Amino acid sequence: MTPSIFKASKDAGAKVVHTLHNYRLWCISGIFYRDGYGICELCTKSKFSLQGIFNKCFRKSLVQSSLAQFSFWYYRATKVFDNIDYFFVLTNFQKEKVKSLGVDEKKLLLKQNSLKMNFDIQKNKKDYIYVGRLEESKGIYELLKVWKTLDDKYILTIIGGGDIEEELKSKYSKKNIIFKGKCSREETLENISKSKYLIQPSLLYETFGLTIIEAMSCGVPVIGFDIGTRSDFIEDGVNGFISSTSNLKNIIEKSFEFKDYENLSKNAVLKAKEFENDYIIEKQIKIYKSIVEDKWKYQL
Repeated sequence: MTPSIFKASKDAGAKVVHTLHNYRLWCISGIFYRDGYGICELCTKSKFSLQGIFNKCFRKSLVQSSLAQFSFWYYRATKVFDNIDYFFVLTNFQKEKVKSLGVDEKKLLLKQNSLKMNFDIQKNKKDYIYVGRLEESKGIYELLKVWKTLDDKYILTIIGGGDIEEELKSKYSKKNIIFKGKCSREETLENISKSKYLIQPSLLYETFGLTIIEAMSCGVPVIGFDIGTRSDFIEDGVNGFISSTSNLKNIIEKSFEFKDYENLSKNAVLKAKEFENDYIIEKQIKIYKSIVEDKWKYQL
């Protein structure tokens, strides 16, 4: 379906609510990130920016980027997005970012993602784990460059695959860096639950933090870069650690024998409970009910 579904729904008398799982309305890649460049918001600076085309931001193809960019120019020109009554945003960071891009704050409703959790808290957790795609934007290069300088007692397990997997294996293979490749969800969660920390070094504005919540539900604190949504979930020294891109080594060394680890773990579980299915679904139903009845008074 194209965005024309918004107008068709509005014309049919329906309330239109759109969840922003990415930033595609402003960036044809949807992530505000370019390999070799970093965070990129150039296309938000001009109404008809050509940067997305020149940089092949959609699927690394000039032709597809051109088609995607002209499509969104058309959608904006025809004001099809004006048919959206409300936007669901997934974090406070995303809410502020979208508001800065010109969306009326009255149209922005905070409704986080949720998941079913088992709260499988393992004893004697050890070592560190990275879970995610192996690509530049996920910060895997920064993570491995740091890990190569650490003592062998710091053991990192990497779960995930991608085009650069073989390159990373050949360049960073050490006895304290274990590549597991793609794993099933069950195996991934089992590995997370046995780890002492999850590391989330993504360099882009993630719209949520599902892996962070999954780790915290297992009592596993999270170390993450202070970029985008990370601070919505991680409280430094409370349920994990926030790091700058230049300070990761110091944070890892600090975390290794952190004296108050048990409290970090307990607080991680408490944070995860805020995203349980039952709680979030109840909140979502309440929002929808108020919207349908034209009685929206829900406090964000």
